[in-house]
Amino acid sequence: MKAEGYMITCDVCGENAFTRYNRKFDSNSKALNPIEGWGYDTEAGDLCPFCNKEYQRIVEEYKENLFLFKNRMAKVED
Repeated sequence: MKAEGYMITCDVCGENAFTRYNRKFDSNSKALNPIEGWGYDTEAGDLCPFCNKEYQRIVEEYKENLFLFKNRMAKVED
């Protein structure tokens, strides 16, 4: 049996997943069903659940460090 859908590949580790097209909204629509845990970033591309979680952790850590750095610099300028 052939199913209409889309194969998605993680741009970091190469893991694959398949999602069927969702035709609930419009019979002509080719909207994809969301894949649980998968993410997308303009720089990193498609991310599987593991890579997405790790990427989000790294981004949050970067934001925290940037905030601390800006606070230290503000104290130095005073």
